Amino acid sequence: MCTEQLSCRGCDRRGGRCRYGCGHDEDGVGQARADRQQPTGFLWLRPTGRGFRVKRDGASGERADVDRRSLGRSRRGSRETTLLLPRALCRCVSGGIRSLSFRRQGRRGALYHRSRWPSGLGAGRRRAGLVEIGANRGAFDEELTVGESDHRLDPEIVEAFGKLQDLDADDARFEAFAKLVQSYRSDVESLHENALDYAVPSALNYFPPPPDTSDADLSFAFSDEAASSVPAEEEIPFQPIRVLSRLIETGEISPVELTRLYLERLDRFGDALHCVVTRPDELALEHARRAEEEIGRGEPRGPLHGIPWGAKDLLATAGIRTTWGATPFREQVPDHDAAVVERLREAGAVLVAKLSMGSLASGAHWFEGMTRNPWDPESGSSGSSAGSGAATAAGLVGFSIGTETHGSITSPSHTCGVTGLRPTFGRVSRFGAMALGYSLDKIGPMCRCVEDCAAVFASIVGVDPRDKATVAAGFKWPMEARPEVLRIGYVTNEFDDVDSDERSVYEGALETLRDLGCVVQPVELPAFPSGLKMTVWVEAAAAFGDLTRTDALDKLTEHDNSSWAATFRAAQTIPAPAYVRAQRFRAKLAEDFATTMRDWDALVVPGPGKGSMTVGNLTGHPALTLPCGFVEGTPRGMTFIGQHYEESELLAIGLAYEQATEWYRRNPDLSRLE
Repeated sequence: MCTEQLSCRGCDRRGGRCRYGCGHDEDGVGQARADRQQPTGFLWLRPTGRGFRVKRDGASGERADVDRRSLGRSRRGSRETTLLLPRALCRCVSGGIRSLSFRRQGRRGALYHRSRWPSGLGAGRRRAGLVEIGANRGAFDEELTVGESDHRLDPEIVEAFGKLQDLDADDARFEAFAKLVQSYRSDVESLHENALDYAVPSALNYFPPPPDTSDADLSFAFSDEAASSVPAEEEIPFQPIRVLSRLIETGEISPVELTRLYLERLDRFGDALHCVVTRPDELALEHARRAEEEIGRGEPRGPLHGIPWGAKDLLATAGIRTTWGATPFREQVPDHDAAVVERLREAGAVLVAKLSMGSLASGAHWFEGMTRNPWDPESGSSGSSAGSGAATAAGLVGFSIGTETHGSITSPSHTCGVTGLRPTFGRVSRFGAMALGYSLDKIGPMCRCVEDCAAVFASIVGVDPRDKATVAAGFKWPMEARPEVLRIGYVTNEFDDVDSDERSVYEGALETLRDLGCVVQPVELPAFPSGLKMTVWVEAAAAFGDLTRTDALDKLTEHDNSSWAATFRAAQTIPAPAYVRAQRFRAKLAEDFATTMRDWDALVVPGPGKGSMTVGNLTGHPALTLPCGFVEGTPRGMTFIGQHYEESELLAIGLAYEQATEWYRRNPDLSRLE
């Protein structure tokens, strides 16, 4: 809670008179007491460079400076704040009132007054109490109202910030910058409008406690399932890893043949979907031949051996262009592989494409255009793991890898109708991956079904000394789920907010869970200040601090009123203490959410979630997004949020739902792309 002091300099106590002519004597009695019954007046405060100007209604135009710590911010969109006060207080703000304290409480306000009088206003009490807006007149005979607080900075201050970033007010880039500066100012203030115990630590030191296991407690095998017939050739690209692996094992198709099949589909549909950045065809065929030879010698590496896959283009690949979706980096060629690339190569998977991503991991737009949705090519695939979602849904790869800072796996999985796993923070090494949020980034699989995610996750999980955030925790598959004992909490406000045309889809999904025997009941997420999301912007701006100081920043692809350039510049104005305070609120949120999760095996939200997306990412919880229906031919997904490190249980819950439906078996019609 922020307290701001308002005090008047009108009364010169040494002279015994108020220069505003209020008629007070040295004891502060007399005229003011008589005026208490008179109609209310107004007090205006206008921001100035040093403080505030006070203007009294009906006065002779006299003004007084008031310290800037005072009531200090005008109504949103206005340059003034208005206080409706008793006329006695309009004549002299503190002739009888020593000080006024305005306290913001959310969108409401309240005024405290400290009395100097032995009687009258406040009746001599040291602290005369709280007078809320529109309620509790207290010692006042007239209601007291306070204009809603605004946090906007003076234009001169914003211009000064702009000059620090080499932006003049007439620069075309300044408008977007200025809007974000004001927005971040509001975020900062929202953190101060909420109480925070001094004992709450910073989340910079917060990591979910790992279970008492190690990477040795890791095993994977496909769950029991009746053998199916060999699919038709046109169906093979859409088959799950279980089927592709069995086809390779039985010799129905070789790794080289399967790789050529996917390369041909990348030829046919990759450009139309704008989902492919770079194709290492020769290297892919070389690795496929190696896999074929090893399998032929009876040396299989596991379920991913010989399976073609696609990498989000922020994963470093030695000797292969890695562009981050951004023009300044479009010719970047690393000399090393990301840890995930290394581990998938060790598992025998075959990299066939570097897949598009939103510029510097934001949205679906990159330097070649917008990544298109295979179900609706006129629309985007969401992001930022845009190409991963589109290519997997279109059957251009056997599976893909995405990353998430704030929705970049769950959102495109929902939009493209694929299944995406966002692991617990620290489960998968981020070495060699472009950093966006150092304390937020997570890497996970995007596949055609739940068990595919389990197979890929089992291959990439584990400690890596090059990523200090990674922890040892086991993973076992298959994991049996007993729906009849599962408690699933559905986040009420997010289900209430779905569009009317989607309501039946999500109500049907909840009903399916109930039919399985799950206990499905409403739950609410813990509240948190809106400014908590500044963590993302500050960490992103820090990651690209060097770029921000160059002209190359303005070469980034901008879209949908989103501007990394403006974000990176405006984030430089966020005070360091505000960022640390946000991290402390984040630690409190983690504790509150852990308390909420104790009662549930998982939470479920429509789509990728809204507030739940923020909560889940800030607290490092795992999430699984999978298809749950269609609206006008386009897929809809829902997201399960699980307990820390319990990806096995989370995937088992998803598998139980998946097997009760057929949504994941649907494939888009790509004929319109040819």
